[in-house]
Amino acid sequence: MKEIIEIQKQYRKQQNIKTYSYLSDDQITLAAQKYVEQYLKSPSTAKFPSLFKSEIKKIRPGSYIVTSYVDSQNGFGAIIRNNYIVELNQTIDGKIILKDITFLK
Repeated sequence: MKEIIEIQKQYRKQQNIKTYSYLSDDQITLAAQKYVEQYLKSPSTAKFPSLFKSEIKKIRPGSYIVTSYVDSQNGFGAIIRNNYIVELNQTIDGKIILKDITFLK
């Protein structure tokens, strides 16, 4: 069995085939939330909806778009809702990186 796995790895390397580890919708949503928090005036007040309320689209292997919202305080202390779209890419080594983030009005 180990020999078969090694042959597959060598073939992928020779053919430059990219493989990505599996990410659940929850993992993708949580990663998007972490990036959104970095753009908030008061991230400690952030209230995100349940994970299943986020919309996740898989564009291609290793590329995702997450659409959802967050309630948080603005600069004046008022709680406001921010709708957002986050585009994430997964690197071959499994890291999730931010490609784009848009807050909708």
